[in-house]
Amino acid sequence: MKSAREKASTLSESGFRALIEHAYEGIVVYDTAGDIKFASKSVKKVCGYSEKEVLGKNGTFFVHAHDITDARKSFIKLRKTPGKSIKLIQRLRHKKGYYIWAESVLTNFSHIPGIEGIVSNFRDITEQKITAEKALHNQELLESINRNLSEGIFMGILRGQFVHVNEAFLRMFGYKNLSAVQKIKTQAIYRYKKDHEQILRVLRKGPVLKEFESSFRRKNGETFSGVINISLLKHEGKDNYFVGTIRDISSEKEAAAALEESRNFLNNIINTVAAPIFVKDEKHRWLMFNKKFSELIGRSQHDMRGKTDRDFLPRKEADAFWEVDDEVLHNGKTVRVLEKITSRNGTKHDLLTVKSLFVNDKKEKFVIGFITDITELKNAEEKINHLNANLRGVLESTRESIYAVDAHFNYITFNQNHQRIMKVLYGADIEIGKNKLNYLKGSVDYKWVKTEIQKALEGHHFVSEHFLKYPGFTGHIRTTFNPIRNGNEIKGAAVFVHNITERKQFEEIIKSINANLRAVLESTSDDVFAVDRRLRYITFNKAHAKKMSTLFQSEISFGESFVNALPVALRKGARNELLLALKGKQFVIEKQIGNEIIAEISFNPIRNEAGIVTGVAIFSKDITLRKNIEEKFRQLNEELLQQNSQLAAQEEELKATLEELSERNFELDQLMYKTSHDLRSPLSSIMGLINLANLDSDAANHHQYLDKIEGRIKKLDEFIRSMLDYARVNRVDVIRETIPLKSVALNCIRELEYLDNFSSVQVEINEKGADIPFVSDLLRIQIIFSNIISNAYKYYNSETSSRLQIDIHITRERVTLEFTDNGIGIKTEYLDKIFNMFYRATDRSQGSGLGMYIVKQAVEKLRGTIRLISEYGKGTNIKITLPNG
Repeated sequence: MKSAREKASTLSESGFRALIEHAYEGIVVYDTAGDIKFASKSVKKVCGYSEKEVLGKNGTFFVHAHDITDARKSFIKLRKTPGKSIKLIQRLRHKKGYYIWAESVLTNFSHIPGIEGIVSNFRDITEQKITAEKALHNQELLESINRNLSEGIFMGILRGQFVHVNEAFLRMFGYKNLSAVQKIKTQAIYRYKKDHEQILRVLRKGPVLKEFESSFRRKNGETFSGVINISLLKHEGKDNYFVGTIRDISSEKEAAAALEESRNFLNNIINTVAAPIFVKDEKHRWLMFNKKFSELIGRSQHDMRGKTDRDFLPRKEADAFWEVDDEVLHNGKTVRVLEKITSRNGTKHDLLTVKSLFVNDKKEKFVIGFITDITELKNAEEKINHLNANLRGVLESTRESIYAVDAHFNYITFNQNHQRIMKVLYGADIEIGKNKLNYLKGSVDYKWVKTEIQKALEGHHFVSEHFLKYPGFTGHIRTTFNPIRNGNEIKGAAVFVHNITERKQFEEIIKSINANLRAVLESTSDDVFAVDRRLRYITFNKAHAKKMSTLFQSEISFGESFVNALPVALRKGARNELLLALKGKQFVIEKQIGNEIIAEISFNPIRNEAGIVTGVAIFSKDITLRKNIEEKFRQLNEELLQQNSQLAAQEEELKATLEELSERNFELDQLMYKTSHDLRSPLSSIMGLINLANLDSDAANHHQYLDKIEGRIKKLDEFIRSMLDYARVNRVDVIRETIPLKSVALNCIRELEYLDNFSSVQVEINEKGADIPFVSDLLRIQIIFSNIISNAYKYYNSETSSRLQIDIHITRERVTLEFTDNGIGIKTEYLDKIFNMFYRATDRSQGSGLGMYIVKQAVEKLRGTIRLISEYGKGTNIKITLPNG
């Protein structure tokens, strides 16, 4: 039997072994060479290897290659010092092939019998190592972000100071450190106090403010645009604390503006090209195209952008386009191809399309296409076949006498009207191929006809007029001669003869009217003259000629340059003013002429029937007296402040002087308005009606002429009133006051109660924001309302229940006025001309043609915008936006 001591020793050894075997840490014993001579079972828990798998292997077998050198040095050093311990952090190989981080404690027990080696206790610290590394990485990342982040980060107290800011914030606002920032209030960084107040209002409703754009102020006073995000801290009793970020977007806004400008420039360029152009990406989507291309497809640019051929075109056509696009994208070659396309309205087009490849810096591929519509070329052959028939139809459809001869004066062609006239005047039965001049021998017309045809055969295009007197015809003719060319060779002459007897009669009437107008021009002491686009005189009155002679010693005449007649010092300014008027600008200036004269000069563009400016009419009146009176008034006013005893007498004198001046100005303005060219049309109508009344022997019909004359006079009155509105809109200074818009609308409606159709139109007025005061110019607001509302009554639709809806929306910044009616509307082809001066879009027009022009002038004078949408037969919508204040 074992003794008690032996039993105790046995228990102690077994307990110790059990403790080793079940320990969480792995234990191995190395000999002095580093080979493993003992391993606990817990090694498997740590590294996955069994005891047998590690015994006899060198410890470096399990150490990561990058850690072997340090481990070997530490082992050798420890081997020299029995009883000492060292700690190592190293990567050990796991049986499954990956590495774990392990903390190893090595103790030199080589001097202890029974061990005689180096004992290593190691445990898996991979998770702790990763966690520590992540924490360190996160700390480094946070510090790096704080150093390099372009956004400013801040923390502060509402209506208090900043608690913390990052380096980006300091750089952004120009402060050296946090202490400098803490000396200012948080609201000091905002350029506008209202922005800070708005942020506080938002935060009171919710704890978060996102992407709020504002203008900020740097320490040096400079301003910049930024976007701010703020969150309130709702914990630990710090409800008034907030944190946020701010981003400087000044460069972004400048870049966006530059990009938008670049895009607009590119769009404007391609939209000036008459041929359709498009750009597609690799997915066949339209990215860019001009107006001509969208017109070809028959869709709006908004509908088409980002779509493909298959979204709008027949499948067969779309597939054909798709196939060619793929060829360009894959081969990179420029392709010219004949294609067919069906537009939205069903029209078929023949196209010649050139497609080429474009690759940008990002290696993205695009197809660029240039299209030529050759539909007309395809139809050219058919048109040529019908040309002669159509030409013959044209020849016979006109009242003119038309014929053509070859270089030998032989007839090539003529119409029936010419054949009839030759028979009536000369008794000639003309034939193709026979000589024109032979038919005229013996007549007084032979010589001039021969001479003028010969001139046309020499290559001259010209017009002549002659008076003919024959038993079958007496009157004036206008003859146009045109050379017939084949390349550079003249093959003959085409002649067009037009009876202008009636026109000559009208010219005599016009001469009479012009004489009357000349009398009006000469009846005023004011300067009145006009120049053409080359600044040459086309008319002037004696007052102007006299003033040019007296002031500048210039004797002027028609066709000479007005600018050259001026002294050198005045030429540049006069030229600039006239060129501005030639651009369509109507304006009035005051100018010092000489040493003693001050003139008020009105520049008025002269437009032809197409609305093109062909010259400038200038009205100049001497306002020296008025200016002197104004100066005297100023001086008298100063004296009145000092001499109260003379106040009553001098005030009456000034009033009388101002009334006299006002009457004088009114008379001069009236004279200028009456010289407007639109007065001539109603006057001509009145003269025509008077002549018809004189020719009509039936006295019972005279009241009809009187009614029509009365109508023309009313039209003249309407025109003059429109001219007065026009003068007020353009001349009267803007006077801002608080305006009750709804009351203005109601007053305008009441003024129209005299209309026969007043009860036929139902008016509804809706006002939003009435409690907000609207400040603007009352006179121009009244003119805007009056013209638009009166149009709704004038052009109401008698075939339906007519209505007019007026919507008024007032805000602090602006007011929106919207007028919607269901009247007769405006045809599409007239919409782009509706704001032109003297333009009438319907034969029902009762006005001067100035109404909408004056409205637009008034809106622009108030720095507003106007938009008009109308559909013929359904009604009109006018939307006006004006600034408030």
